[in-house]
Amino acid sequence: MDYNEDILKGKDYFSKGNFSSALDCFKKAIQYKPDSKEAHLLEAMAYQNIEGWKSRKALSSLYRILAIDPDDSIVPDYIKCVSSGELLSNRIELYPVCYSTSAKDSNYQVCDNEFMAYFIDDITMKFEIIDDNSVKIKSCYYDKHHKAHLIDIDLEEKNETVIIPSVVRFYCKQYTVKEIGEKSFNLEEDGSPLYLTNVVIPNTITKIEENAFLSCVYLKSIRIPKSIVEISAGAFSYCSGLEQIEVEKGNKIYDSRENCNAIIEKQTNKIIAGCKKTKIPSSVKIIGFAAFHGQRGMDSIDIPDSITVIEQSSFLDCGLKTIKLPDSLVYIGKLAFSSCHLRSVIFGNSLKIIDDSAFRTNWNLKSIKIPNSLTSIGQMAFSDCRIKSLILGDSLTSIGDYAFNGHYMYGDNPNSYNIEIPKTVEKIGLSAFCSDNLQSIKVHKDNPYFDSRNDCNAIIEKKTKTLILGCGKTSIPDSIKHIGKYAFYKCESLCEISLPNSIEEIGDYAFSLCRNLYTVTLSESIINIGLNAFNGCENLTKIIIPQNVSYIGENVFKGCKKLRCITCFNPNPPHLQSDFLFDWNDRYTYYDNSAFNLVVLIVPLSSVENYKNAPGWKLFKNIFAIEDIEETLE
Repeated sequence: MDYNEDILKGKDYFSKGNFSSALDCFKKAIQYKPDSKEAHLLEAMAYQNIEGWKSRKALSSLYRILAIDPDDSIVPDYIKCVSSGELLSNRIELYPVCYSTSAKDSNYQVCDNEFMAYFIDDITMKFEIIDDNSVKIKSCYYDKHHKAHLIDIDLEEKNETVIIPSVVRFYCKQYTVKEIGEKSFNLEEDGSPLYLTNVVIPNTITKIEENAFLSCVYLKSIRIPKSIVEISAGAFSYCSGLEQIEVEKGNKIYDSRENCNAIIEKQTNKIIAGCKKTKIPSSVKIIGFAAFHGQRGMDSIDIPDSITVIEQSSFLDCGLKTIKLPDSLVYIGKLAFSSCHLRSVIFGNSLKIIDDSAFRTNWNLKSIKIPNSLTSIGQMAFSDCRIKSLILGDSLTSIGDYAFNGHYMYGDNPNSYNIEIPKTVEKIGLSAFCSDNLQSIKVHKDNPYFDSRNDCNAIIEKKTKTLILGCGKTSIPDSIKHIGKYAFYKCESLCEISLPNSIEEIGDYAFSLCRNLYTVTLSESIINIGLNAFNGCENLTKIIIPQNVSYIGENVFKGCKKLRCITCFNPNPPHLQSDFLFDWNDRYTYYDNSAFNLVVLIVPLSSVENYKNAPGWKLFKNIFAIEDIEETLE
């Protein structure tokens, strides 16, 4: 026999409860390889089962491992277990090296450069070979049948620790475990999380990749050894149970200064990862990408005056209820405070930029006061907040698309508010505000780009003469030429609208989802009507299309459930963007309640045949002449 045969035979005896025969095999293996830590550990386990839990011979075997490798970071924990009377082979977390490896396994997908390692008590890891001497952890499981989540144990009794091995063997070759791969400890299986509470990282690990411990919600503590030189963003996202984070002294890249319960990058003074018990030191300047992502148990945090930047997703989906931002803060990144439980935000006086979706989906955030220092608000920055009061700062130059608008997943915003656009604003994005919630709209009289001429309760872009935002109380001035895209989008307080003769174009989605709009009077000068312009106007019963209209966009009357009559005065059928004048499936339905069956189309007498043969228009089942209708009415 050789070493491997003795080890395998010994494990077979061990699994069958024949511990004496197993011990003989392990002793023979040690004769072949006196420096094998694996063989000495298995010897210790056999002695424990033969002589009792506190076996002195088991302890001697463990101390021999320390003699072989004085820097071994795991064996001291094994010695404590044996000294306290705990049986090594019964502890799911205890394993220094794998006892079996294979390149293929019926339960897992394994690539050519990967192998599975089965540890004591059926801990299973998949490793990827990254060079001749090193491997990366690709994934970790609690048994080789991948069914550990079915174990029925009370959460209170769960205390599962994973001790990451420093070395593994594959085909008689030893590899150093150097990296923890992306999502490798994301232990959520079929919606049932595995209850990992602690992880021990050896001093061989140099890198922890993105989302490595994603959603390990019961993980209580983490210790970063001095060997680690790279921790990717979001490595501990959604580890909402974390209470203790420590970086080993001597780490050249990271620290946990002042017992702050966080990982800080020394060179940049940036927090890489924090938890609900983090206290940010005054020396920190940056809160990094996803540093507190998913910390749902954290309802508040003190941000010191040293912080200048809060990066993307820093506090995404946290439990924060209130936040006071320091005067030192200059930039808030994308999604930084999105999907929290914020009720109030106090901004500092140096803030310059709030990036896209920074405060999106904070349902309880009702009052927003933008500081005078702020110059830019990104797309959807405050989307889906139930705003009741909004004050814009007097240095603001740019407001992004849907910045203060949203879809209100759990019900519409019941609040109404007033807005005044400062004189400094140069850009206002699509549907930046929710039309339905605006009581009044006013633009500062000295703004060179926009105005609210004649107290019209709207925002008008001067250069293009386009009304870009209106509300239920808007009175459209005679001087404008265009109704902009999304100008009255979802304005449910709008019941009727009359467009002045200066209007030439209605933009895409301009009156979309104005559910209570029942009367529309279009001007004679209109040429184009954009796609979905009246989509979802459920109470619109009839509409007259003037003779100059030459183009109508797709789905222009989609969802207009009560529409029964369209009168088109143009003798030449306007060009339709597609056949889908009402809805995508109306062209293919033959039921009696199809929109093309229900809606009557009325056109000039001389043009009836033209409409009956024109693309899109020919789908109407009832096309009548205006003159015939007038005679009937007389």
